[in-house]
Amino acid sequence: MPVSDRLRSVLQSPNLRGGSLSVLDQGIVSATNFLTTVMIGRWCGQDGLGIYFLAFNIVLLSRNIQYQLVAGPYTVFAHHRSPNQRASYDGSTLVHQSLLAMFAAVMTWLSIRFLMPDSDLASGGILLVVLTLTLPFILFREFIRQVELAHLNLISVVSIDAVVAVVQLVGLVSLGWLGVVSVGRAFALIGAGSLLAGMGWFVTRRPKFEFHVPEILADWRKNWSFGKWALASHLTGSSMPYLMPWITVVVRGEEETGLFAACTTLIGLSNVVVLGIDSFLTARCAASFASGGTQALKGILWRFMVIFLVLVGLFCLAVIAIGGPVVQWLYGAKYVGAGPIMVLLAFGVLARSMGIVAGAGIWAMHLPKANLISDVLTLVVAMAVTYFVVESHGVLGIAMATLAGSLVGAISRGTTVIYLLRRVTLAESDDAIALSVNQ
Repeated sequence: MPVSDRLRSVLQSPNLRGGSLSVLDQGIVSATNFLTTVMIGRWCGQDGLGIYFLAFNIVLLSRNIQYQLVAGPYTVFAHHRSPNQRASYDGSTLVHQSLLAMFAAVMTWLSIRFLMPDSDLASGGILLVVLTLTLPFILFREFIRQVELAHLNLISVVSIDAVVAVVQLVGLVSLGWLGVVSVGRAFALIGAGSLLAGMGWFVTRRPKFEFHVPEILADWRKNWSFGKWALASHLTGSSMPYLMPWITVVVRGEEETGLFAACTTLIGLSNVVVLGIDSFLTARCAASFASGGTQALKGILWRFMVIFLVLVGLFCLAVIAIGGPVVQWLYGAKYVGAGPIMVLLAFGVLARSMGIVAGAGIWAMHLPKANLISDVLTLVVAMAVTYFVVESHGVLGIAMATLAGSLVGAISRGTTVIYLLRRVTLAESDDAIALSVNQ
């Protein structure tokens, strides 16, 4: 094939179009979160940024648990449902999500109010109320995003996140102009944007839901057969981002937690690529395996691994060159010592992106249980390094531990997916899921 025809084929590829839209969407999400932290860091101080970071981690934890139990299984199993079965499965999934969101809100209130009564999240009063009330709306917005992503309706996903971004950023700028910015008001804006986006989705998409109690229970059992292993794996290997801020605030105080928040937020700009491609990759891998088995899946995984190596590798080089000065320019001169922290966290992202590709392949083969060993190794290594270096090196030690855990996890997950690609067929994956449901 001539070079011009090959180039035209690549440019017209659904993978490229879908990946580009997914990256654009993640760019909107990451830019919104980034600008929010900058405004809070500037107007609420380093302590306020630390409190916002801790509260936002509660939102992230709730969102990711929802993904493992509801949205993730939906992404994998929706491709095995005929079109006339979709309304029933969508209705079942909506019920699962709604119950989980209410449970998350109640547990957030109880955990902070009674287990952490002296924390700033509880003592502020209004912040805890706002966080609890807005959490269900934030989780619903994430649910409809994942439903659209599962079916590769990326224009709809971009629209949802654009609405939230406008409400959140315009609202914060207005509050800043009035001089009344607070962490509680920031979360109120996030909740309002999520509610508006959800209402707009119902009006424009007119989704069809059918609710049948026997099918709701049957679908939950099947989703749980997949989600229980996905959740166990996530809570084990992906607990580092949730634990590290709390370890930092206990050992080093809120000021260094603010430094960690600033570095983590800037490194989070890589999520424009990493999470953007990951969202598209998971659905693409599931569809490829359902239609073409391991051979089709293998080709998808190798292509995306190269993409991550190139794009995240370039990001790491940029962080080495200008990471430290950028932190001080954005957040202020008091955020000194950020350069080495940024470099370690950036290479942690590179290692994690390799693990993401391998993990997407394992999910597509309906075998989330196979991720668990890798995630246990990730957590054990990260916590071991943290134990020995956090007290002496502070946030730099946290960054060391994050990189070490990510490297070990990526190597283990890569070895696992190579093994499975050689030995697993589509029929065997379906049999494994059926056995798990029966158990």
